[in-house]
Amino acid sequence: RERLQRKQEIKQLASQASLWRLLGILWTLLPVVVAWPLWLVDPGAFWALVAVRIDYCGPTFVKLAQWLATRRDLFPASVCDAFSDLHNQVAARWSKGLRAEDVETIMHAHEVSLRSIEPKAHASGSIAEVFFATLADGTDVAIKCLRPGARPLLEADLALLLWLSEWADRFERVRLLGVRQATEDFAEHVRMQTDFLVEASHLRRFRANFAGGGEAIRFPQPLHVMPEALVLTRETGQELSEVFKLREPSSPSRGMLDQEAPLAALFSLIARSGGAGAGAPLAAGTSPDDVSARTDELCNSLGLDRELLQRIARQSMAAYMRMIFNDHFIHGDLHPGNIMLNIRRGEGHTACGPAPGAAA
Repeated sequence: RERLQRKQEIKQLASQASLWRLLGILWTLLPVVVAWPLWLVDPGAFWALVAVRIDYCGPTFVKLAQWLATRRDLFPASVCDAFSDLHNQVAARWSKGLRAEDVETIMHAHEVSLRSIEPKAHASGSIAEVFFATLADGTDVAIKCLRPGARPLLEADLALLLWLSEWADRFERVRLLGVRQATEDFAEHVRMQTDFLVEASHLRRFRANFAGGGEAIRFPQPLHVMPEALVLTRETGQELSEVFKLREPSSPSRGMLDQEAPLAALFSLIARSGGAGAGAPLAAGTSPDDVSARTDELCNSLGLDRELLQRIARQSMAAYMRMIFNDHFIHGDLHPGNIMLNIRRGEGHTACGPAPGAAA
């Protein structure tokens, strides 16, 4: 029933599309048009400029860029590298942002007492920001708060995308591509990210699904849920997007694992080590030696041996397969900023999220 209601709301949203909003987006992206010759000289710098302008456009377009950054099978490395910075550190130049005082006010209004809160956000996303804090009872938590104005701007942009997809659907060749259905699915998925009641419910379900499993996978526990904020248990670790940026300072090499999406790169360790998936194809222009060299760099940077890194990869793949084939309930936003790696007592643990150190 809830799914049908969301679908109906999405269909009604297209009627709210605004021409002024479209003109505003085109104006924001105008510097990209002016600077297009830069693409001929330095593609990386050009796409970095595009990423900045997308950040000005708002959460909907940042979400699209985050998806593009994970599709290195479709887009050049220069595009994915530039957009990957939007996974867990979004400036959100369209928003004034949140201060610790704002978060304390929200918590006080919902009778949640804090002992302390860090003065700056630990992570900034297109829709929310995450602050680390300690509750009055001493529990370390991550507080995920909606950015001011995020929900109305998101809906305005989704309305525009839905209207454009309906217009494009009039052409048979475009209709065959399923653009309208894909846009509606995208809009439904993104709108749900502003509903913390839904997010908390999903996290509880993930925790129940993995409670009896053997995978070293943890999901944060929702402690307090409110319309504009979600208080989660704080999981320690490092975002996978940051883990795969680690490298030896003296090493000039840039192997395949530096180029691929981090989650896919982690799984590649299985294939190249004779585990499940052995013999899987490598990216164009990549040799097994590239993978081996990059794996050694990661091991040295993290202080781990290859066997443990491969074990983490196998458990991550097993968890993903479990979601698909056993639980039939899949985490739909597994970009690198939403996965944390925690190594303790010689064991590798993976925390999936939204990770309580990452913002959507």
